[in-house]
Amino acid sequence: MAEDESVQVEDVTSHYGCLALWGPEARTILAPLTDADMSAGGFPYLRARPINVGPVPCLAQRVTFVGELGWELYCPAEFTEALWDTIVTAGRPTALFRAGTGPSSRCGWRRATGCGDRT
Repeated sequence: MAEDESVQVEDVTSHYGCLALWGPEARTILAPLTDADMSAGGFPYLRARPINVGPVPCLAQRVTFVGELGWELYCPAEFTEALWDTIVTAGRPTALFRAGTGPSSRCGWRRATGCGDRT
């Protein structure tokens, strides 16, 4: 960086909400809620892109920490409740359940690496 350039860092953590949708029904629940291509070829693992989930603008990141298909969905904080409601409503016909962070911290790489609840 040149001497006359500068960088500013801003903590925006509280500006965003994040919901994770993981499991074998994740695509079945999410795909009808968006115009984005959520197929394996259309949204490969470890990719991120902006999508709308129902009326909610999100940054979707295809990741998982439980060894299943999944996405993390980041949205502006003021849309988090609407995102929750949209996903829960769409998941009613499936085996969707709300697990929190306890089960996920004991699955996948977190357990395998010994990170557990420290992540």
